[in-house]
Amino acid sequence: MSRSHKEERFPDDLQEIVDVLRDERPALSPLELDRVKLRAMSAARHSTSPRKGSSMRSRLTTLLAAAFLVLGTGGALALSDGGGSSGGSASFHEYRCAPHSRDCKDHEREERERERKKHKEREEREHKEKEERRHRSGRASCRERV
Repeated sequence: MSRSHKEERFPDDLQEIVDVLRDERPALSPLELDRVKLRAMSAARHSTSPRKGSSMRSRLTTLLAAAFLVLGTGGALALSDGGGSSGGSASFHEYRCAPHSRDCKDHEREERERERKKHKEREEREHKEKEERRHRSGRASCRERV
C-alpha cells in the first residue's frame, strides 16, 4: 500500500526540512498543466506519423538490397565456373581410385568413353539441327521464287 506524502514520516531531525521543501515546491496551475499536456500530445502525434516519402525510400532500399544479393550470387557462381564440368563425373572425382591400379584404369577408360559418346551425340544433334535449318531456308527460298 502506498502512502501519500503527508502520511510519510521521516526522522524528527529531517521532518522539518521535508516540510519546508514540500511547502516551497513549485506547482503548475491547471492552465499550465493543460498547455504541457497539449504540447506533449502534439509532439507524440508528429513523431509517430510517417514522413513524406519514407515508405518509398524503404521500398527502394529493400529492392536495391535484393538486387545486390542476386547479382552477387550470380557473380560468385560465374567465378566458380557455375558448377560446370571440368572433366569426369562428380563420382569419379569423389571416389578416385589409386592412379596405377587396374580398377582405376578401367574406370578412366569408361569415363573417357562416356565423354566421347556425349561429344558424338552433341555433334550429331548439331548437324541434324543445321540440316533442318538449311532445309527450312531452302523451302522459304523456293516459295519466294514462285
